[in-house]
Amino acid sequence: MLTNFESRKLFNQFLEFIGQTHDQPVEAELTEDIENKVKDLEISYENDSSVIIREALSKSPIPYDCRHLGFRDCNTKSWKFLIDVLSDDNHSFNFPQAYHYPEGYGSRRIKNKQYDAQWKLCDEACKRLLVFLGKTFGWTFPKGFKLYEKIVTGPEREYRFKFRTRGFGGDQSIGVTTGPIDDSGPDWSGYDEVKLLSKINQLNKKLTLNPDCHEALDHLIPYIKYGRETYGWSDERTRALVSA
Repeated sequence: MLTNFESRKLFNQFLEFIGQTHDQPVEAELTEDIENKVKDLEISYENDSSVIIREALSKSPIPYDCRHLGFRDCNTKSWKFLIDVLSDDNHSFNFPQAYHYPEGYGSRRIKNKQYDAQWKLCDEACKRLLVFLGKTFGWTFPKGFKLYEKIVTGPEREYRFKFRTRGFGGDQSIGVTTGPIDDSGPDWSGYDEVKLLSKINQLNKKLTLNPDCHEALDHLIPYIKYGRETYGWSDERTRALVSA
């Protein structure tokens, strides 16, 4: 006959077995779902203090200041790390070798401070993005989820973000402009909030019919920026406008 201790131990093992056989497929399914969402996400370089985020091809792009993403300012080292990756032609980054093995030290290894510094910048930038994506899109990430992955066919220790990236000069760039909408540029003084909303609604309809219409994207982003800066549109209202 089993003692109370043995019975409790057996019961705990049974619970652990149930968790392994039933929870793992669900967790794997949730992880696969969030992986697909991240791969549909697009973050584009706009300038040194802001980016343009598009949840998916079927969604409209929205400009975000570095502070919207949780960074203190555009001079924060982790923000500069993110911007450097987005603006790089290859949209990739690397971690130096983690350890040195100096001659005369035998098998003793010494931690590479450059590796630690680079990893901390990447980790901090990813933490900010994970919090932002969770709050903005309601996404739930499994514990330990990484927003980057190793480039299998690339150089050793070369990585890239899992989401799609666009820069201002690379071959992945969508050519988004932030200046005037046409050659002469709009007369912003004539744009009250009602007219601005009307224009955004028209552009949204074009994007609904053709999500890849670059002309509509090039027009939409300056209008959104002007509305946010002039009329103080919140993130919630901006998302509602471009999702309408």
